[in-house]
Amino acid sequence: MEQCDQDTILRSLVDLTKLLDLNPRFLSLLQQKYRVFSQQMVEDILKNETPALELCFMLVKRGPNAYNNFVGALRETNQFEVLSVLEVTRSNLNQPAYQFIPSRETNAIPIRRRNQSGESRDISNGDFNLSNVLYSSSSPQCDEYRRRVLQPPNYIEVDPFQPAPRERSSSFRGSPVTDALPPDYNLLDIRVTIGDEIKGLGQDIYPNRNIFPRGLALIMNFEKFNGDIVGRRVGSEKDVIHLDQLLQQLGYKVIIKSDLTWNETNDELELFTKSEDHTEADSVVVAVMSHGKSGTHDEGTLIYTKDCKFFSSEDLLRRFNNLNCPLLKGKPKIFFFQFCRGDNIDIGHRIAPVVFQSGRTVTDGNPVPTSPTEIERSYGDMLITYSTLPGYVSYREESEGTWFIKALSLTFMRDAHECHVDRLLQIVDEQIRHWTGTRNGKQTLEIIKRGFNRKFYFNPGLWKIQ
Repeated sequence: MEQCDQDTILRSLVDLTKLLDLNPRFLSLLQQKYRVFSQQMVEDILKNETPALELCFMLVKRGPNAYNNFVGALRETNQFEVLSVLEVTRSNLNQPAYQFIPSRETNAIPIRRRNQSGESRDISNGDFNLSNVLYSSSSPQCDEYRRRVLQPPNYIEVDPFQPAPRERSSSFRGSPVTDALPPDYNLLDIRVTIGDEIKGLGQDIYPNRNIFPRGLALIMNFEKFNGDIVGRRVGSEKDVIHLDQLLQQLGYKVIIKSDLTWNETNDELELFTKSEDHTEADSVVVAVMSHGKSGTHDEGTLIYTKDCKFFSSEDLLRRFNNLNCPLLKGKPKIFFFQFCRGDNIDIGHRIAPVVFQSGRTVTDGNPVPTSPTEIERSYGDMLITYSTLPGYVSYREESEGTWFIKALSLTFMRDAHECHVDRLLQIVDEQIRHWTGTRNGKQTLEIIKRGFNRKFYFNPGLWKIQ
């Protein structure tokens, strides 16, 4: 799917999830006539807690003709309100009105070509007449949508790297967000800068070969929860969209899992760590986003699953160590953790620095036996970034997603072509330092290295497709 069509879908997600009618005929058209999805894909979509959202996520990955076929299925099932929303989005993105090209035959394949003026359009493998297939975006519903959504009152454009002048909310406590902007209006335009040369060639650099995909990336997002113990993480879908686009452009094959129970989470992590795709991978990225709270030292942070049970951050990391995940041994394992780690709010007070004195190396546990046999350590090559410090809350905007993922997406797409990942995360933390939440709340990243002793460059776009 071309970038302009992907942008149209992703910028319209909020309305698409509300308006899309996944009736049997619509799904049958997508599967049997237009061949956008297989039967298994349709079944996976319907099993999802938010099937319309899952359909959109899958749609943008389904090839150059998927958008045209999607529009065709919408037209044939009279979903003109959805078509109007898509046209309004295209207009807002300064794109021309979309020209749907019907095929003479059921399975004719539209071909995208450029005309003499440089415009891109689809043509089918047969004769057709354009005069009666264009749909208009000038309906009263569209005009109302523009007035309410695309031209909201008192809208002030702000530099995303500067402190925003509106109030922000904590992950699941505190007052609601005071933001008049519609959720779909604030999606970031993720466009990763491509470098001119491969960065990082040397012994102190993790190898990142010029192959595609670079490896697997797992995004686990928990938005909805059973019962009323914790609230819905409104706005977290923005984080999923931003990370998905970012990691794909960085060269990863992205796997997205949403709102899993404890058992499902355990099963998915087991499958992911055992995937044979890690054999040829140069690295792996794992992002987990949910509510959380403080655990014991051995547990780390306790992360909520959909059924309001917990799995610990340390248990997750243990699954990726050299013992449990030998396929990733010696390869960078990068973790992004977005959740609260307690109820404390950092109000910016100062503390005295702690000075450590070096001396004989000892442990605070049982004596360590000496042995002439070389024993490899279990943990290595892990770079772990928590969105906040132990014991503290982590901030999220309902209209834009979390501070951490927003700053990470903006920084990585701008600087990943020339900075190693350590430096990128330093820049992310520096941006978050300038932002202030409710009750003057501040947020500080915690970046932990476990044997991550070399530099790692993403080198986006500099690869050969296998």
